[in-house]
Amino acid sequence: MEIKEVKPTAEVVYQLKVPEGAPAQELKLTVKYAGVDGVIDYAVNGEDLQSLSPSEINHRTIAASLVSWNLHDGGKPIPLTKASAALYAPYIASAMTVDGDIVGWELAVFVRERANFLKN
Repeated sequence: MEIKEVKPTAEVVYQLKVPEGAPAQELKLTVKYAGVDGVIDYAVNGEDLQSLSPSEINHRTIAASLVSWNLHDGGKPIPLTKASAALYAPYIASAMTVDGDIVGWELAVFVRERANFLKN
């Protein structure tokens, strides 16, 4: 059995669909492993997990897994903080790639898959 090294982060890059005629926009994120059972960590102060919708769970998973991003507002970089991650996670989740994939679904699956964080 080969022993692999666990890297704490992985980089993902998406080419986002934008209005017709504009070039695709690159979304580059560095994320950390969330784990399949990590959703418990995203409940707030004893919040009942049953009350969270699947979308809320995915948004929180995405926000908690973000380490860095290349988001800008009018050419000015948006700093990544816990609050900004929570604010922008739904927008990241709803973005669509040029291939027609929903970023939120792809990213939520990616950060829960440990193989994405095992490197030779």
